[in-house]
Amino acid sequence: MKKIELYRIRTFSDIFEDSIQWLKDNRRAVLRYIVPVAGVCVVILSSVFLWAYIMSEEFYEIDFWDKTLFATFTIIFISLWLLPTMFFTLYDLYRQRENGLKDLSVKTFRKALPAMTRRMLAMPVAAIAIIAFIILLFGFETVLSFFILPIGIMAMPPLFIYPAVVALSGKESAGSIKETFSLGYSDYGTIFKVSVALLFFSIALFILSFTSLGIIVLIEDYLPDSLLHGVGEEIFKYAIFFITFALLTASAYFLALLALVVGAHTYGSIKESEEGISIDAKIENFENL
Repeated sequence: MKKIELYRIRTFSDIFEDSIQWLKDNRRAVLRYIVPVAGVCVVILSSVFLWAYIMSEEFYEIDFWDKTLFATFTIIFISLWLLPTMFFTLYDLYRQRENGLKDLSVKTFRKALPAMTRRMLAMPVAAIAIIAFIILLFGFETVLSFFILPIGIMAMPPLFIYPAVVALSGKESAGSIKETFSLGYSDYGTIFKVSVALLFFSIALFILSFTSLGIIVLIEDYLPDSLLHGVGEEIFKYAIFFITFALLTASAYFLALLALVVGAHTYGSIKESEEGISIDAKIENFENL
């Protein structure tokens, strides 16, 4: 199995082909180290939504969202750090080891995890600090207006490679942010196209997952009460609700994982194009012979 190099100039299609191939080649490691953690987050988040649904009189009441808001953001914040940390630990080991992630032991993974954990902690902390500073400086309404205006939307794509820069560049927080925007705007077109492609993919994925919500509507409004008599209509309805949100959140985590892989290869492509890292490494290796 040929290893996929990080630093290689890629076309738009190459980025997705290499990313999908990376996931296929390393599916066992992903299933062993990432899926269980993501699965726990999925179960917790789905349980929170189910609890709020049961406690609310109607699904559409604002009380439903009030009950889930804090817990949802807490889990998302943890995931914002946890999933990239787990993935980039694997990706870094993949780059360092001659045989990639083949026969990767838990001991080796656990040994590499703390360093990446410290590195990735800078990502949510820096994001919160920057947002808080901007809000204090300009006010919440101004910040909200900026992000929904076209200029705000156009400024966002470079941040797509930010997790990869933090994890793989070896730079500190300020250096990572600087390199993110420097590389991001040097090849803005590629990042924008990749971001839009992932956006459409995510929309399709969520539409597919949301179709199961129609089952709840059928149960509540259209099916005769006698049809589920003895089975437990409420239990069945809650089970459908839990499965629906589990599918939604699982889809979100899968999309996030795909985005991390794509982001890493987008970063590697732009970095190689701008700085020729792999060429310099080959020259250095040749001189050392």
